[in-house]
Amino acid sequence: MNKVIRLSTLFISIALFIPMSLSAGLLYLTNFHTNLYDEPITLPSGSYYGHIHSNDYLYFECPIDTICGIITSCQDRITFGRGMDLGDLHTRFDPLLNMPPILMPRSAALLRAHARPRISSQNGRYMTRIWLRGNEGIIAYQYELGTEPPSLYSNVDNIINPMRLRPPAWGAIFVEGQVEIYGQLTGCLAIGSSGDMWLVDDIYYTGVDRATGDFIEDRRTPHRLTLISERNIIIKDNWYNGRANGYNRCDPDDTEHHSITITAALLALNESFMIEHTNGDWEVYQGPSPDMRGIIHLRGMIAQWRAGSLCNNNHDGTGYHVDFRYDSRLDYGFPFSILPTVHLIDGIYWDIRVAGFALVINYSECRRITVWPGADIRFLSHHILLVREKLEIQGTEEQPVTVRWQDRYRGGQPASIRTDYTNFSKVDVSYTSFEEGIDLDFNSDSVLINNCTFAGEVSIRGRLVEISNSTFLQGVTLNGWGNIIFDHNLVKGTIIVDGNPRSINIINNTIINPEGDGVFLDSYRSAELNSNIIAYCDRGIVRDNWNDVELRYNAVFGNREGDYINCEPGEGSISLNPRFIDIEEGNYQLSWNSPCIDAGDPDLPLDPDGSRADIGAFYRDRGLTVPEKIVDLPEACSITASPNPFNSSCTISFRVELSSEFQINIYNLSGREIFTDRALSSSSNAKYIIKGSQLGGAGIYFVRLITGNMQETLKIIYLP
Repeated sequence: MNKVIRLSTLFISIALFIPMSLSAGLLYLTNFHTNLYDEPITLPSGSYYGHIHSNDYLYFECPIDTICGIITSCQDRITFGRGMDLGDLHTRFDPLLNMPPILMPRSAALLRAHARPRISSQNGRYMTRIWLRGNEGIIAYQYELGTEPPSLYSNVDNIINPMRLRPPAWGAIFVEGQVEIYGQLTGCLAIGSSGDMWLVDDIYYTGVDRATGDFIEDRRTPHRLTLISERNIIIKDNWYNGRANGYNRCDPDDTEHHSITITAALLALNESFMIEHTNGDWEVYQGPSPDMRGIIHLRGMIAQWRAGSLCNNNHDGTGYHVDFRYDSRLDYGFPFSILPTVHLIDGIYWDIRVAGFALVINYSECRRITVWPGADIRFLSHHILLVREKLEIQGTEEQPVTVRWQDRYRGGQPASIRTDYTNFSKVDVSYTSFEEGIDLDFNSDSVLINNCTFAGEVSIRGRLVEISNSTFLQGVTLNGWGNIIFDHNLVKGTIIVDGNPRSINIINNTIINPEGDGVFLDSYRSAELNSNIIAYCDRGIVRDNWNDVELRYNAVFGNREGDYINCEPGEGSISLNPRFIDIEEGNYQLSWNSPCIDAGDPDLPLDPDGSRADIGAFYRDRGLTVPEKIVDLPEACSITASPNPFNSSCTISFRVELSSEFQINIYNLSGREIFTDRALSSSSNAKYIIKGSQLGGAGIYFVRLITGNMQETLKIIYLP
């Protein structure tokens, strides 16, 4: 009695056993591009619509009609046969050399573990044959090796004990031994084998043109197939596949008697994708001359451990021309709707559609991206990269990551990186510079950003958002429904609070925006602004919400249309010039006479120098001097000390504007500040007395006077 088996539904991606970087846009991959005798294997002539990569040297011996993609190699050059050069490849881009390798696994362990059914060859006694029959399902049966095989399209009633499998929604079959495959697939399926996998006739999806594998009228089918062998994937040399010079022998339109169509992702983990009977001198079979069997119409991708022979020059030509086109649906997992995980490696270009290194980012989706320190990620045009689950960019202070748009100087639309909210989705980015022309739209369950620079527009939404020690050159929109912590950031634009977050804490930031508002509070449930500098904006803090906002210890100054709009300063707030070191040069650290020093919320953690928290993103180290660009006092206003040297006290005399505040700082010879004081002069001739008891003992000291935006320094000598 014939058994009826339903392929079990898998809730994992069959691709989990192989690095998902192999699935993203790569048409042709080899680990070694030589045969077992260490002889180079040439890429056959024809058309390649997708990217080509080898961890080895790539070898071209015959002209290529078209390469619509980029050639990459881990080696330092591309090698050519006699009379060949780069122009014979007809590729749009120059090859990229010295690229990082793509590592392939050697086992289909996960596929083997989860496949239903698993079929045994009885220690190599039987050949398994899998006949894909479209909407009628799948027939799997066996015949004994060494006997005459049944006809490929035999009446199934004459086949002994076949397995009848319904069309799979998601499914997998694994054969322990060799397997032959052919027919029309309806559904999503992965077929694996521990032995050689033989392609004995066309393998094509329902809804495609069998002659070419192209989608009929460009309608995309939902069907997908992955073929994975732990040895070779071999095109059988039979009459269906154009045996004995079938392309020239038959009507070119009669594709059933020449050529082969394959719609699948092919992975030969330990050996090659190759043809049977290469007409080598060692083979018993010798075909006619020439022995050109037709065209391989591939719609999918190829990954192989060692490049296999598809076309040789012996017998005046043996094998196939190729028509290889990458199936972009493989970006979404193969064969299931599980998006791929992609890894970036340091020091490289990057293209989401290429596995692990470089090129053009089109509108693409992926499940995860992991970027290691030192990576250089480049968009070559204004496209969108969408990450569904996790975006992790782990730069370091020593090896930061750069994300740039190659064509940003040409104007036009920016490139964009987006994340799409799902439960437990995550953005984790550190020490990364997003250059001009890169816009960010992060929408994830959690968003963690540290020590980054954003030159473009940034929108952030999430349940948990923590952003610190970063620079936003065009402002930032903080959105979401959970908790947002935004601390120690420099924002040269507007902070917009939207999306009704449960709580938002904006702490120790410096916000400068000559062309707009500083902080615009639109929608929130609870908001706190604490120890921030908001200066030189159109409007400082704008509350456009019925909920109160807690304002404490902020320095809000010089905002043309008002410092506080619909809100009050709150405890500890000041409206004094923050006195940046050099605002014209973009240095927003605090001058040593800044009123923001030690003026932050006393309940906040101490600054790294152990003093009370300063206001703003950058604390002032009280222990060390910092070179500052401040206009010196004019000669007529220089300061003097008398007596100098002194043994008890000396008087510092100088000129200031009438009723001007001034500050005195005293430093020892190592540059450490040991004393500071502020005073107010009632006349233009000011004096200040320094007592020796204020110093740390005999020695040389430097007195610095600061008044307004001017300074002068004087050396004094204390000899008690």
